[in-house]
Amino acid sequence: MSADRHRAVTIEELHAYVDGQLPRERVPEVEARLLADPLAAAQVRDYQAINAALRAALDPGLPEAGDTPSPRPALLPARRRAWLRMAMAAAFAGLLLGGAGGWLSRGYLRGDVPEMQALARHAAAAYQVFAPDVIHPVDMAESDRLTAWLSNRMNMDFPVPELSQAGFRLVGGRLMVGDGRPAGMLMYENGQGRRIVLYVRNDLPAGDPTRMRHESTAAGATVYWRDAAAGFALAGGFPEPELRSIANLIRARFTS
Repeated sequence: MSADRHRAVTIEELHAYVDGQLPRERVPEVEARLLADPLAAAQVRDYQAINAALRAALDPGLPEAGDTPSPRPALLPARRRAWLRMAMAAAFAGLLLGGAGGWLSRGYLRGDVPEMQALARHAAAAYQVFAPDVIHPVDMAESDRLTAWLSNRMNMDFPVPELSQAGFRLVGGRLMVGDGRPAGMLMYENGQGRRIVLYVRNDLPAGDPTRMRHESTAAGATVYWRDAAAGFALAGGFPEPELRSIANLIRARFTS
């Protein structure tokens, strides 16, 4: 067996494995890595979720991966693959954020007011676009600086919840966009490398606090609620009870 077969598995090869473009001779080595490395396996699950969501959004009639044999050409150059992935993510985010005709607004949030529909769509888009990013998923990582920065920009008290009791550590956060005003995003990661995203707006019409709602899609799930003018949505690929448990910790921190 050649030494080349034992070289480290790269991010590009994980993408190629998900896309059905990995050279056949590398498949056993990559699959062995996935069995031994929970972080790599979590990354592959995230890439598969994005592909499934894109397939559902762009053409629900496309076959699922594995339904038909896929050609396995040589890997694309790393830069070209990176730009392709970024373009796919941008297109998907546009679909999610594009209003009532977008993927997540095809009726599965019926019964919510438009502001809550938008809140859930923005959170799902943030999760799909930023959670798989291993290079630059956030703009700032330090908790105290995030609190000061987001509190100032969003004109609200913005504590950064501590979620270690749920098994998650803070990755960091970034400034986002609501409906024409700043919004905030926090990202957390567990010991298996799986991530969740909290999306927060502070520009909702005045209203009473709401109970938490949960919505699922093939690409993940979202738990969302509001308190006064602030709206919160927690998105990730976890079962409803686990997301709700984490969301309760977050809600308690913002209302304490």
